[in-house]
Amino acid sequence: METTVQYKQLDSFGRFMALARKQFCENRKAIVMRTLIFWGAWMGIGLINGLFSSGDPHAVIGMYIVFGMITWIVVASMVFSSMKSKGGRLNTLMTPASNADKYWVAFFSVFVGGFLLIAIAYPMIEIGRNIGSLIMFHEFAGFYWPQDELFSSSWSAFIRNAVIMSFILSTYFFGAVKWPRLSFLKTSGIWVALIFVFAMLLGGTVSYMITHGYEVEWLVSYTVRFWIIIGAVFAGTVFFCWLTYYTFKKQYVIGR
Repeated sequence: METTVQYKQLDSFGRFMALARKQFCENRKAIVMRTLIFWGAWMGIGLINGLFSSGDPHAVIGMYIVFGMITWIVVASMVFSSMKSKGGRLNTLMTPASNADKYWVAFFSVFVGGFLLIAIAYPMIEIGRNIGSLIMFHEFAGFYWPQDELFSSSWSAFIRNAVIMSFILSTYFFGAVKWPRLSFLKTSGIWVALIFVFAMLLGGTVSYMITHGYEVEWLVSYTVRFWIIIGAVFAGTVFFCWLTYYTFKKQYVIGR
């Protein structure tokens, strides 16, 4: 009761920080251990690269991008893992905090915490690569910043990649609260099914157009089409983030 009263006396940012601190302290061992293992694994990959690939930084960038994205998606899928069991759901729902505060802690854990986890992994690769280069070739390889590989060569490509990744994360974020058990596999299964259906429909449409001699004539420029698509994908991201909050709040009401 005293904890609840003290919590209500805090301002919105203070409540958010108090809840974030509480959740981190409760899961500190698992969070720190998994983070160190993840960064250590990438440092090891960088070390191997420095020892056996003449210190070429391009050799592991593709691997880093692919597995970094997968890791980020897994983080989004696990953000509500405490709600897998009845006891975990009860503990989450009965925490003396508002639904909004709980939601925003989960949101920032995925979109900010996940980003930092992946972003800091790359310097770990470079540290390992330089250590390997010093051991094998007795020279410092230097720090390589993969601007073109990670951020693309143009702002439009960077915005496109960021918006698409945010949309993908938002779907796994929703899946995490919708079905906490095996969330990654279930959401991935839906993605695979949707991609398959879309590919079949697109392939059938293109085949029909080619067979009957139809041609596509765009009524707007490439720039306009680009921003329309970006806006639609961003709107989808906002929708899934809102749907995640709505689903979480609904489960809270049902749980009570």
